[in-house]
Amino acid sequence: MAITKIDLAHAEGDFISQIADLKKRLNALERQAIKVDENDFTLPVGGISVKNGFLTLGVPDEIDIDAGRIWVSKSYVYVNTEALAAADNLDFIYMVPDDDTKSPPDGTLLVLQAADTTNTVTLRDQTGIGGVGNLQLTVATRVLDSDADTIMLIFNAVLNEWNQLSYASNA
Repeated sequence: MAITKIDLAHAEGDFISQIADLKKRLNALERQAIKVDENDFTLPVGGISVKNGFLTLGVPDEIDIDAGRIWVSKSYVYVNTEALAAADNLDFIYMVPDDDTKSPPDGTLLVLQAADTTNTVTLRDQTGIGGVGNLQLTVATRVLDSDADTIMLIFNAVLNEWNQLSYASNA
């Protein structure tokens, strides 16, 4: 069977098309890749980065409590009361997007900050409310009633609970 100029031209066109497709895929992967240089790196999701040795968690989500629960998708969250009530309790923290059984990986860090100073969010330790909840605090409650108040938690997958690392009442 003889190869004609038409066959070669068709094969060349297919080859060029495949190269263009590979270039598009490579560009997409480069946009999603971890950016690294000597002192810094940036992850492609969530805005997490390290700049000159400082960890940045990115822009926080603002989440409203829903029946004593929040569902988080980032490590830094502004928490607000349900329906902007004057005060609300927070007993459970879950991962997005899932139901109440979704647990984060062991060692996941979470920073919660009050969304504003007009509403009071009270985190309640599970032992102080009859074993309900998945928060293990160093005291019965932690109150976030100023937009400068923060609490840092770490997830313990063995116990399936968020353990308090630090708390700052800055009002």
